[in-house]
Amino acid sequence: MKQALGELQKVEGQLALLGTQYQADHPSIKRLQRQQDNLQSLLRTRIADVVGSSESVPLSDLQVGGARAYSCWRFT
Repeated sequence: MKQALGELQKVEGQLALLGTQYQADHPSIKRLQRQQDNLQSLLRTRIADVVGSSESVPLSDLQVGGARAYSCWRFT
């Protein structure tokens, strides 16, 4: 789960950076949004496996190496 959360943080950082350069329909933005969706789904599944419900732990409350993971706003 730690690796997936770290990857999600990386993707969200890239989305934030590219979002200042490209419009929402740019292929790079769309690709990163798909990666973000897939990683969020994976994390929710893993959380549900551990705690019994993905509703009980928001992704924004998860941390990797002391850094809090914040969901990036969507470019839609």
